[in-house]
Amino acid sequence: MLWVLYGTFYWFSEDRLVIRCGPFRFRVPLLEIDSVEPTRNPLSSPACSLDRLLLRYGRKSIMISPADKTGFLAELQLRCPRVKRIGC
Repeated sequence: MLWVLYGTFYWFSEDRLVIRCGPFRFRVPLLEIDSVEPTRNPLSSPACSLDRLLLRYGRKSIMISPADKTGFLAELQLRCPRVKRIGC
């Protein structure tokens, strides 16, 4: 359990958002991210908090909880200027 809790990270590569949660790794292509919105949905996700962001990309979605949400959203906006920010 601690591996998942303390092993959860999000970072931007050149063309992807990489999400690591313990032994799991998700790679979200930046060009496919359509929207981002705040959520408190308690479903399982690579997020350590209920203060989450819901990213929709293609026909998929994923919830994350970056520690610096403002910084994350600013970086996302720089890398994906067409992303719709809904409620954030």
